[in-house]
Amino acid sequence: MTPQGGGGLRINPLPLYVTGFFGYLLIPSFISSIYLCSFINLHFFVSHYNFSMVSQLQESDAIEFLEYARWGDTPSCPRCDSSNVCQVKDSSGSGRNSRFLWRCHGCKRQFTVRIGTEFEDSRVSAYVWVN
Repeated sequence: MTPQGGGGLRINPLPLYVTGFFGYLLIPSFISSIYLCSFINLHFFVSHYNFSMVSQLQESDAIEFLEYARWGDTPSCPRCDSSNVCQVKDSSGSGRNSRFLWRCHGCKRQFTVRIGTEFEDSRVSAYVWVN
């Protein structure tokens, strides 16, 4: 699928490649099939954080990339669909939990970006999925 006018971004499905002024970025097919509607937000995220060099991503960057690709600016609970959620902090309260947990105030349950996706039960790190 290519936008009219020939310029700008180009999408080639399975796997989805996003091209433009920021270079090439490979997005695995499971993301392209689920989150294609968030493509505009994803483009902003990629260009804003300059992820053109995907090989330099760290695990935390990969998790944030997947979170933004899935939820955009408003994360929501995959169980009750509530947007009244917060990040679980580490024991010192200064940063994010090492497991990148979220807590829903609606159903009082914790979740991650993996819940409800094809890689929910995978032991492979998000870094490997994104690369």
